[in-house]
Amino acid sequence: MPLDRGLRPLSSTQSIHLSFSKKGGGWLKFIWVATNLYGDGDSALAKENSEASSGTTVPRLTLPFHAPSRRMAGRLTALLHPSRISLNVHATKRTVAIHEVARLLESHTEVTSFQGFYNELLARERLDTTCLGNEIALPHARTEHVQSIVLSVGRSEAGVLFENSNQKVRLLFVLGTPKSNPGDYLLVVSALCRLLKEPAHREALMQAATPEDFIEAVRLAEEGKLIPASAGA
Repeated sequence: MPLDRGLRPLSSTQSIHLSFSKKGGGWLKFIWVATNLYGDGDSALAKENSEASSGTTVPRLTLPFHAPSRRMAGRLTALLHPSRISLNVHATKRTVAIHEVARLLESHTEVTSFQGFYNELLARERLDTTCLGNEIALPHARTEHVQSIVLSVGRSEAGVLFENSNQKVRLLFVLGTPKSNPGDYLLVVSALCRLLKEPAHREALMQAATPEDFIEAVRLAEEGKLIPASAGA
């Protein structure tokens, strides 16, 4: 789902309405609808009720929207730290590799229970694949076990087999967000989608020699200053 389209910060008084579509091969697909896309809350509710009556959706869930934190501000570099980036993931099996990358967050001060967070990561993995394509995966959990949004990154030269989608993954972004703040989650996913859709950005992340180089590549990509290494010498 292209979350990077039309994503705008909402006020703290607005809500995010979540529904599940029956379209697309029978698998329930997650759809988020913010009230500002349709105007006021009543018009959004009317649209959703109309869709529900036509059989395209099942009943919605409404969550209070909290304004994104200043720390997030839509920037991935604000979440990255060299100690939470592994450029040599050893595991080649999905759950083992996710654990290897997730453990980089174990000592994070914002993670109140690593085991609880990891259990919810696995529970989310059992629902559906978290592969994004282009050898990238985003294992994630919205959980009460983190106090603010946290992110770790793993890179695998050999590739990790995500058997639930029959894809090999070389970049894993493990994301944890508080249940109380879906706004930051949407901003991070949007930022990742924008960054990773560009082949030059993916190439730079795969070629980074150190975690510090990886963060610098992300910074340059976010600022639109990244020059592909393969661009003409």
